[in-house]
Amino acid sequence: MIAVSLDSPKAWAQFTSSIDGTVTDPSGAVVPGASVTITNEDTGISQTVQTSTAGYYRFPSLSASPYTVKVAVTGFKTKVLEHVRL
Repeated sequence: MIAVSLDSPKAWAQFTSSIDGTVTDPSGAVVPGASVTITNEDTGISQTVQTSTAGYYRFPSLSASPYTVKVAVTGFKTKVLEHVRL
């Protein structure tokens, strides 16, 4: 099992936002090299990044929409978060 933290700041006067966070294992240690995929639930368009050596990931300049966030890394169960709203 892996833990995923999300931060999706609201942009009151802007048209885009971002999703970023840190992937950690059950002990709280960061997980570098995890594959994080977001999918815009309205358009079906996906983007994938790898976490940094600090377990950090970021998807900038996203349109306001619900997203599915999927985190996968070898040796852990895949984590899926649906309906993440920006």
